[in-house]
Amino acid sequence: METNQELKKNNLIILISGLTGHSQDKRFVPIVEQLAAGLADGDTYDVAVINYRGLSNATLSTPKMYCCYSIEDVIEPIKSVYKKYVQEDNRKLFVVGFSMGASILTNALSRMNEPEDPKIAGAIVINCPFRIWICYETSLSRGCCGLYNYILSKKYSDLYIDKEDDMKDIVKEKCDIDLRKTLQSMNNFN
Repeated sequence: METNQELKKNNLIILISGLTGHSQDKRFVPIVEQLAAGLADGDTYDVAVINYRGLSNATLSTPKMYCCYSIEDVIEPIKSVYKKYVQEDNRKLFVVGFSMGASILTNALSRMNEPEDPKIAGAIVINCPFRIWICYETSLSRGCCGLYNYILSKKYSDLYIDKEDDMKDIVKEKCDIDLRKTLQSMNNFN
């Protein structure tokens, strides 16, 4: 997880990207910069971006990568940010999820209902694929003549190939597959 350079004791927004996004993603940097610089009403925010395991040049400490059910990988940093930056300073915490990050956020929020869980002032889910099987059939498999499907599967397989050294032994041992060969032949995201 990364935060904007200097926390200024403003209210804090946590951003959660889609399946292949991260804090250095060209789609996220302008959002972080705008929130930190201020909105039309003059409010500025401190911003944290949750990076999924292995993204944004993060090294893996376990052979586990992330998936669309990586709920704990979102709950844990939300709790950590709340405890470290929000709770004691009487600040407000907002959370925004995009695409698959919106689905994970929705699921995570449904599990954060204990009195000791973070008090989230507001949450926004943007472009949330609630019924993923329908999204796959309409957007992924056929959208832009299958180009979106191809690009997403290529990006995701490249991510795994990039982390191959961290994962190859356990994948070979537990699944009896050659990770690189399998990923290089992947051309359909489903």
